[in-house]
Amino acid sequence: MRKRYRHPETMIPCSDAEMKLKWSLLVKNRDNYICVRCNKQLSRRPRCGTVAHHIIPVAEGGMHTIDNGITVCLSCHQHVHIKIKKGLGYMEALISDPK
Repeated sequence: MRKRYRHPETMIPCSDAEMKLKWSLLVKNRDNYICVRCNKQLSRRPRCGTVAHHIIPVAEGGMHTIDNGITVCLSCHQHVHIKIKKGLGYMEALISDPK
C-alpha cells in the first residue's frame, strides 16, 4: 500500500511525489524564485536550475513544511551538500560562504 501524505498547506491527502512537487513549488514561490544563499534570480521553468532544499532532511526527521525549505540554485545546492559531507552541520552549511 502506498504511503499517503497531507499537502503542507491544504492538508489534503496526496501521494509522495505529488506532495514533494507541491512542497517544492510552495517553497520556490515563497522565496520568489531567488536563491537564498547567493540572491540569484532563478528561472520559473521546470528543471531549470531551481531547487527547493530541506533545511532539516526528511531522513533526519525534517518534514515537508514550508518552514523547512529554502530555494537555492544548483551551484549553492551542490555547495551545501559538499560542506555537509565535509562534516559541517546542516545550518552551518546553509549559511557558509556561497563562493
